[in-house]
Amino acid sequence: MIVFFVINSLSAEVSIVKKISNTIYEITETVKVINITPEEAKELIIQKACNKAIEQYCGIEISGRISSIQAGNRDNIHIDHFSKMINQSTQGLILSKEILEENTIIENEIIKKVMTLRIKVGKQIGSKDYNFNLNAELNNEYYKEGDLLELWISSTIGCYITILNITSDGNVNTLFPNKYHTENYLNSNEKLFFPNEADKLIGMELKVNLLPSHNEDSEIIKIIATKNPISININSNYEKAIDSLYNFLVDIPRNEIEELDLEYYIYK
Repeated sequence: MIVFFVINSLSAEVSIVKKISNTIYEITETVKVINITPEEAKELIIQKACNKAIEQYCGIEISGRISSIQAGNRDNIHIDHFSKMINQSTQGLILSKEILEENTIIENEIIKKVMTLRIKVGKQIGSKDYNFNLNAELNNEYYKEGDLLELWISSTIGCYITILNITSDGNVNTLFPNKYHTENYLNSNEKLFFPNEADKLIGMELKVNLLPSHNEDSEIIKIIATKNPISININSNYEKAIDSLYNFLVDIPRNEIEELDLEYYIYK
């Protein structure tokens, strides 16, 4: 067992990283509970621990999106379900995580949250196909509640497209393919518009909504493009669904898959 002590320059706290195996790490993180709730502190620790596990496994430094998510939302939005989203398959995947210990301490009149997590990391085999590039764009980044979300997707090679929606309450919904679009192959350099004009004629639309009592929310559209057809049917709670998703995706060779995460914000 190898133990690393890593100084976090932003918070001046020490991360303790224990390497249990080639893919499993036990990580202890500390966060000061200042201007955030204890629950937000807990989620920040989970985020930091996931980033640290990826860094140790892949030997690269992860720059997360956690600060932008937190800064863009004043409500108590659960951000833990974004922790895997910032780490795409190009870098490494959090396959599972378990909280081993959780404590609240007071040092020099400052409340701190301390947690130890066991995290399993994986990575796809092979290297990226640099001829395989995915592009996508939403019709907006900021939506008023009730607005309609639309997007387009294109790829430099023919591929099969899967679109997932990761919501602020921790749910994962499969948007595409669906019962109206069972064929999800996209030709090279063509654009897939979703919903398209035919969808709109039958009343298919993506209307954004806030969670009850929330004034703001942040969500993600996750796009997965693969050279071969895959079957992903996810419409369930985040933790179980996303763990299953990434344990599935990690077995796909890196040169056969591309992913994009499109964040958006919802306001009253």
